[in-house]
Amino acid sequence: DTLVLHEGEHGVLQIQGGDAGEPISIVAAEGERPVLRKVTLRGARNWVIRGLTVTPAAADARVRNRLVEIANDRKLGPSQGIVIEDCRIFTTDDVADWSREDWNTKACDGIQVAGDECIIRGNVVRNVNFGIAVTGPWVRVEGNLIENFSGDGMRGLGDNGVFEGNTVRNCYDVNDNHDDGFQSWSRTKEGVGKGVVKGIVLRGNTFINWTDPNQPFRGPLQGIGCFDGFYEDWVIENNVVVVDHWHGITLMGARNCVIRNNTVVDIAEGRPGPTWIRIDPHKDKRASSGCRAFNNL
Repeated sequence: DTLVLHEGEHGVLQIQGGDAGEPISIVAAEGERPVLRKVTLRGARNWVIRGLTVTPAAADARVRNRLVEIANDRKLGPSQGIVIEDCRIFTTDDVADWSREDWNTKACDGIQVAGDECIIRGNVVRNVNFGIAVTGPWVRVEGNLIENFSGDGMRGLGDNGVFEGNTVRNCYDVNDNHDDGFQSWSRTKEGVGKGVVKGIVLRGNTFINWTDPNQPFRGPLQGIGCFDGFYEDWVIENNVVVVDHWHGITLMGARNCVIRNNTVVDIAEGRPGPTWIRIDPHKDKRASSGCRAFNNL
């Protein structure tokens, strides 16, 4: 089935436990831009959200939250097979006059994915805190633009994720978060850095600290920063990283990972920098092993 939305504001979309045997699509009518304030799928399976605008900007009051969330549920089970495609997702359309306080109190998170086997493709995520964050396994994040963010551009914590062909640009340094174009860490009940993140592919992505030298609140952006391994069987290839930081591509605690055909550039002189590609031991001193890095600039 397909539900077609026409121009106008449609409020909040919430799907709980909807298990579609065949995918059900919620799409924009051709040439029209329907607006949702928020999208939440919890314990849902086989839904497609395509061509919609998700923003609280049309609402009377802006509340900092996650604009698109694919969540699991103890009773309803995991979300699975959700597709978010060709959507425009933003806190507000213009942040030119935002203060630090505005960034810290108004900026919503873009997309949060805890479900399995989901696809996040071709979306524009703008003027947000964190861009696209993935904790579920086997998730594909492809061809998205994350522009103007104050946290991390992308996060990948789930096993066997693919992040391919995305552009992350324009970091706003407004708080104590160490901002990353892409960040990952392992976690267990024992804490951060106690587990393993397996099989992630980072391919053909572009990370740019800033595109306008007159951008307000410019600050250092770490490129691909993975500081609390272990990371096993990763492939990091064909990425372009243009940042003002030491951490162009850094793995701390890696086994059998490949870093190849990447270009890492320091966008500014002086500290922090110059930018590197680096494989270090885990923070707890366990050695990295079996890794290869070649054909990088």
